[in-house]
Order: sequence, then structure tokens, then C-alpha cells
Amino acid sequence: MTRRVLPVLLTVVALLCTPATAGAGPHPPYTPLNPSAIELSQWGRFTGQVTFTNLPWVYAWSFKISESWAVGIVGPVTEFTTLDCDGKRIAANDHVEYPDYLFHGSSAVNSSCGEYYLFGRLDFVRLNQKGWIEYWDRFTVALARDGSTTLISLGSGIRHGVEGTTRSAAARARSVPVRRTTLPA
Repeated sequence: MTRRVLPVLLTVVALLCTPATAGAGPHPPYTPLNPSAIELSQWGRFTGQVTFTNLPWVYAWSFKISESWAVGIVGPVTEFTTLDCDGKRIAANDHVEYPDYLFHGSSAVNSSCGEYYLFGRLDFVRLNQKGWIEYWDRFTVALARDGSTTLISLGSGIRHGVEGTTRSAAARARSVPVRRTTLPA
């Protein structure tokens, strides 16, 4: 009996300790006709949006934990989110809020930056386990063939994990796929 149960138990433990990822691919470019992108998962909803009406353009983001996950969270959620331009931090948010809070922030963006990278992490206790949700958005401001400017998605997504699956920042950065979306001719 033990020989049959042990492999099944090890498989279940491995599945519970492995981070799960949703999204993790490029979304359509941010343009005046398509100014926002949404990533949905069972853990929550990430929204990125660019306001093109005035210069400088403003990139705003938000993350809302899904109701089904927020119900099991005990106590506050700690959030830390950064927006980097070519690897240099240009904005950071740090909040401690209740699970129903809409975590959000914004920053000016322009074509002088080769690549923007937003990375956020929420830490909490849910069902007596330490857990986390990470979200990201990577994009670049580029000139189209007709001379107009657009923001091209390099990838975005949401992932979740529980205690024992925390990885280094370098490992997280390597795991985020970078796929360029080409503009139509």
C-alpha cells in the first residue's frame, strides 16, 4: 500500500509547490485605438492602460485580487511594484492593504526608453499558508512605418505560488517570456 501511495503523495506535493502562471505572452500593442490590455486569471485581474491624449503619455496599471481568492486571505496584503526603464527604476509602489483593495499606480512613458518593465508582487496568508501573486507587463515605445508612435507588448502575465516556491529576482526575470509583436506593414 505504501509503495502506491507515496508516488501519488509526492506528485501532489510537487504540484502544490510549483508556481502556476497565467497569460505570459504578448498582448496587442497599446495604441490610441486599443489603449488597454487585460490579463485575467483565477487569482486576479491585471490591467495596463496608456493615456495618449496629452504628452507625456501616462501608463497606468492596476491589479485586483479575485473575490474567490480574497475570501481565503487572512489579514492585510503587502504589495511592492516597480516600473523600470531600460533596467533603471523610475517608479515604485509599496502598500499594505486589505485583499479587496485595487492595487494601482501610474507613470509617464516616452520613446526615450528602449524597454519598460512593470513587476509587482503581492504577499499574503491564505488558508494558513504564505502565498504570493506576481504580475508583470513589458513593452517598448516604437515608431511605426507611417511615423506614428505606438507601444509594443513584449509580454505580460500573472502567476501565483505558495511558501517554498519563492525564487530570486534573476530567476523570475528569466522566466518571463519576451516575444516581440510586429506591427502590420
